[in-house]
Amino acid sequence: MSKLLKIQTHGGINNKSQSQTMQPPFVAQAVNLDYADNGEIRKRAGQKKIIPGTNCHSVFKFDDETLYYVDNGTLKKRNLSTGETTTIKTGIGNDSLSYAVSAGRIYYSNSIVNGCIVNGAYRSWGVARPARQPDLSTSPVGGLFAGTYFVAITWLRAGEESGTGAATQITVPSGGGIVLSNFPTPPADVDGLAVYVTPCNGKHLYWYGEYRADVNNVTIGPHLG
Repeated sequence: MSKLLKIQTHGGINNKSQSQTMQPPFVAQAVNLDYADNGEIRKRAGQKKIIPGTNCHSVFKFDDETLYYVDNGTLKKRNLSTGETTTIKTGIGNDSLSYAVSAGRIYYSNSIVNGCIVNGAYRSWGVARPARQPDLSTSPVGGLFAGTYFVAITWLRAGEESGTGAATQITVPSGGGIVLSNFPTPPADVDGLAVYVTPCNGKHLYWYGEYRADVNNVTIGPHLG
């Protein structure tokens, strides 16, 4: 904490008169000092360079030990205890980033690029959606009402879910089922998928079940009302 010093009541800075003719209570120059009306002065807090960089901005302190910032277009993490600096993501650009924290995850965006930091590592913001729906065929056994159904899937990753494209339509005979096969290949970080289906001749998709990302086929059957 800066120490307060009591001096004679000052009149402020006089930059018109010559310094050798200056009379109290005026001063010719004051550097890094804050003056109070009661004659006290406080030395302004200085700055110390602790992180070298080319063009540093968008500083965000996550906790007592972790600092995130952009250095010449690269998002970096600084451990304030050890001084270790690691690269989170290149190609960020030099527009100012905004940060938001939710459930321990740090989301960032500058309206052009965005991403997420989980446990100190980069992760894409959101989950990629499947490029297509799986192939559909009918099964003679399934217990469904005769009619038209729509089916779609989404990809899952660590509690997040993707969107999906246009659902695929299929007509099922009375008592039959729907078999999903030839699933699209998910990204490596996807750990599951969800299946959605409409009621018989319905329009709105409802959750049917969740499965492993590498599932080969799924049969929609009796428990669809």
